[in-house]
Amino acid sequence: MIRQNKDERPIYSDKIWNQMLENGEILQKLDYEESINKPNLFYKCLTSNQDKNGIIFVDIRGTDFIPIWEDSDPIVYKNESLAFIAFFKEVVNLKGSGVPIRFSYYDSCEPEGWGFFLNKIPSGFCKRCGKNIVNEVDWTILLGGAYNPRVQEHLIDIKIEVNHCNICKKMEYAKKEYRNNCLKIADVCEICGEKKAELKHHITYKPAKTIRLCQSCHGVLHKKDFPNPIWKEKRKRPKKMNDKEEVAVVKSFEKPNKSGLENFV
Repeated sequence: MIRQNKDERPIYSDKIWNQMLENGEILQKLDYEESINKPNLFYKCLTSNQDKNGIIFVDIRGTDFIPIWEDSDPIVYKNESLAFIAFFKEVVNLKGSGVPIRFSYYDSCEPEGWGFFLNKIPSGFCKRCGKNIVNEVDWTILLGGAYNPRVQEHLIDIKIEVNHCNICKKMEYAKKEYRNNCLKIADVCEICGEKKAELKHHITYKPAKTIRLCQSCHGVLHKKDFPNPIWKEKRKRPKKMNDKEEVAVVKSFEKPNKSGLENFV
């Protein structure tokens, strides 16, 4: 490894350089090799019957726009020959090995990206029983993001699918259904959970989503300044104009006086 950014700018921070060396040592223990022509770029061949030329890359070089000293987490990507399932299994293994990896904005944030529904990369272990589920989870459910048909029809919950084994998944779905039924039946305020819910309060307008509140909690909520944790957005109402402002708007649409153009004709 060399002590410089991808654009050959030197790295002065000892902390960043030591972190790069530590990540490089972990990658070598995981059978990654460093490129000879491109230092600080590690790769690993994941060959199988389906992925004959599949390669995963872990880039610790930084970029021209975001140098390595601004974000020292390695960037992970793959070539076109590597299937998504094999790629994401290796991503989970990297996470479990202590490498603080990151991805492109599109992969992690866009609606079509696999990370759209995930707050963080799954650990590869069931959250209930601790079982290793790397080879048990159907990682293809992440493809399509918000446009995945099964997600749109509410047939699956991605967070449950990628964080639990097959047995614990059934328990989590049962808990989720029970919780939803209780909210429908119970006519109580969703904030205090004690008084009767008499009002509906918008938390978003596009799309329209409401919560049921009692009179007191609804009043307290409207007295709070924006933003607060309940509100996701504030509806913008058009400002009412006074007489002077209305006259000014009307005059702005009037035709210009011809006499003002005589000097230019």
